Amino acid sequence: MKASLFLLFSILLFCTFAQGQIRYRTNGNATISGTSVTSGTLTKVSDNTTVTSFTVNDTIEIIHTLTISSATTVRALVYNGGTTSTANSVNITVSYVTGTGSLTSGTGASRVLLANGGTLENATLTGSGAIGMVSGNNNNVNFKGTINLSMAFAQNVGLAGGTDLHTVTLLAGANISLPGFIGTGTGKTIIGNSTANLTITGNTNRLIFNQNTDGVTNVVNNFTLNSGSGNMLLDANMRVGGLLTLTSGTLNLNGFALTISGSSPVISSGFINPNGGSMVFANTSPIVLPSGLLSVYSFHNCTVNGSGGVTLGNHTTVSNALTLTSGVLTTGAFTLTIAGTLTYSSGAINASNAAASVVFNNTSSINIANNCFSGTPNKITMNGAGGLNLVGNLTIADSLLLTIDTLTVNGFTLSVVGRKIKTDNGVIDATNAGATILFTDIAIANGGLGEATIVNTTFVNGTIANLATNNTGGVVMGSNLIISNGLALNTGSLTVGSYILTYSGGTPTLSNSAKVNTVVGKVVLLHTSNISLPSDFFTGELGS
Repeated sequence: MKASLFLLFSILLFCTFAQGQIRYRTNGNATISGTSVTSGTLTKVSDNTTVTSFTVNDTIEIIHTLTISSATTVRALVYNGGTTSTANSVNITVSYVTGTGSLTSGTGASRVLLANGGTLENATLTGSGAIGMVSGNNNNVNFKGTINLSMAFAQNVGLAGGTDLHTVTLLAGANISLPGFIGTGTGKTIIGNSTANLTITGNTNRLIFNQNTDGVTNVVNNFTLNSGSGNMLLDANMRVGGLLTLTSGTLNLNGFALTISGSSPVISSGFINPNGGSMVFANTSPIVLPSGLLSVYSFHNCTVNGSGGVTLGNHTTVSNALTLTSGVLTTGAFTLTIAGTLTYSSGAINASNAAASVVFNNTSSINIANNCFSGTPNKITMNGAGGLNLVGNLTIADSLLLTIDTLTVNGFTLSVVGRKIKTDNGVIDATNAGATILFTDIAIANGGLGEATIVNTTFVNGTIANLATNNTGGVVMGSNLIISNGLALNTGSLTVGSYILTYSGGTPTLSNSAKVNTVVGKVVLLHTSNISLPSDFFTGELGS
């Protein structure tokens, strides 16, 4: 009794999936032309009688081979291991396709075509044939359940081009694997679903997603590219809400945006070609980028807009625009090169790793505020003609290298905690009355790693408005220097060496036995009013 009920339920379920009760079956091979059976056997399911014609509004179950010799329309095709074969330049139009079978196409535009509003559901189709959708504007077909195709799905009756508007809708929970969607141009789009999974297995040239109107809903849940040496181009923005897996092939952004709002991408032999496009991270859980994610390891545009943050897996360049809206971009032990613009609001860069480095290769000025960095950056290199402009205090843990242009301190504090500031052709503008250079470890160096020397070529006009020390090693002058506003030696001495220190600021402060060492060099005081000097402020002679 239970077995009978199960069989009855299975039959009813199968009929429901087939969009209506099965009317005809290929008990043997059959050839049809229009609605006529021209050879072979097509039988009625109700009484297993052979028919010479059929009704297009019913369903054909394919057990053997169904050959289409001229344009034919049926309601549904249910594959039970059978094959549909089309003659040259002949199509069969159907509203519903399901089951496991094979397609064989003749030459020309011959294929199984889903009618407008048609559905491909729980279908596994192999063979040399083709499947697509009928021509005409504003047509839509649905992908439902688990779909595995060995051929690309053509979004128009021709394999590419055309002006017809076509849409493929991925229904909730769909799991789709196919060589690709073929169809270029405006209007040929895929409407995604946050629970649908899509796998591309072949060398296709286009993938066109229709962005959801709310801008938040995911286009697909999991997306896998496994196209061998194939190059898949985006023709619109794409969003992956779950897992992005690049097994093989190239995902070419083609000037569009790829948004990842799920977990860390997984790669084996595949990678992303930025190609003028944007990577947007909108994740709430942490993402670690695999080391081979990018073809040249350079983003064109990169936006971090997720509270989960992003951690680099390799040395990375952002060539055009880095935008930090939310979350932290962590460099780890790698170098982040910013070659374009930098915009940040609630996001920040964490470059505090002892091997981390941030290189600015910008051609337009970049503002650096207090909230630009999360934690203290380890190394910063200024190597762009645009320079850097402090709009907040900046502390550097290890070193600052100025290769070209100017780092303008304005009225803020530039603190060097680590080993050195090294200048080649770059300079620091610390002439603003509120600008302070604070050394909290060894010193400022011009040259090799072991040097600890201030030279006037490090600073615009050889001038520092305010100089402060808080390091036991002190600061050593390597050339004449001007301090125009204030001097605070909290820990460690300022050694003038054989040079001249010109001071025109207010009363200096010192503590912890710090002093100005002028055993050989001189200090020139230039003031229009009296200042008080501590009695033990100098060691050596005072110049005039």
